[in-house]
This record gives sequence, C-alpha cells and structure tokens, in this order.
Amino acid sequence: MKIFSFVVAFLGVFFLFSCKKEIIHNGDVGNVNHGGFKDNRQMEIILESPSDLDTLFHENSLTISGKINGNFTLHGYSLRIYNTETNQIIWVRNKHTHGEEIVFNETWNHDLAESTPLLLEILAVGNHEGTMDMFKRLNLFFHKD
Repeated sequence: MKIFSFVVAFLGVFFLFSCKKEIIHNGDVGNVNHGGFKDNRQMEIILESPSDLDTLFHENSLTISGKINGNFTLHGYSLRIYNTETNQIIWVRNKHTHGEEIVFNETWNHDLAESTPLLLEILAVGNHEGTMDMFKRLNLFFHKD
C-alpha cells in the first residue's frame, strides 16, 4: 500500500507542475473521477489488446495497445498492472503527452513464476487537477503451465 501511495503522490506532483492549468467545473460524466467535463468535453479509451479475461500462457511479455480520444487536449496516460492476490502494483508505465488523440503501445516484460490473477488499469489523464481522469480496467490471468 505504501508503494501505491507513493506512486499516486508522485504522479499527482508530476502532472500538477508539468503544464498550464485548465479550470474545469464539476459535472456528471460516466466513469470520471472527482468531477466532470465542461462545454460538452468527452473522452474515450479504445483498447486493441489485450481483452478482458485474457489468459496468458507461457508468455513472458504482454503488449498493451490502444488509443485515447478526446474532443479537447488530453494530458497523458498511466498503465498499471496489479497482482490481485496481493493487491500490489507490479508494473507501471506513465506518459505525459498532449493531444486530442493519444496512441499507446507498451510492452510489459515480466518474470512471473506462478499462476497469477492480474488487473490491468488504463488511466486517461484529462487535466492536471485529476478532475477529468477516466479509467478502464481489465481482468487478466497468467497461467504458468
């Protein structure tokens, strides 16, 4: 839990000071944390791979690819993989980039030795205040044999 708190604090500081601020008023938009969009702003996460409930057999890498679309300037993304048995983050990839479309194609090389239930979380960063973040979560499973 300490690692998770440190990662969240680090990301908050990183995104807070890294570019100009936008003032966004609270609203009600589906899977958005702590607020919402103003002026009909929208974003979506489109995941090409992997798929929910995928099982990884004997692979020692996983490619995570897709894109995040918005009708306003987005501020990056964070990809996280959790071991759901221990609730620990076992891999993180953060990218601070701007655009209305952000394409991601990341590879996780792992050394899992035992069959492990996993959770992949894709966090789309809409602003630096954290009021416009959207996430998508997938359950995965690594099968040793």
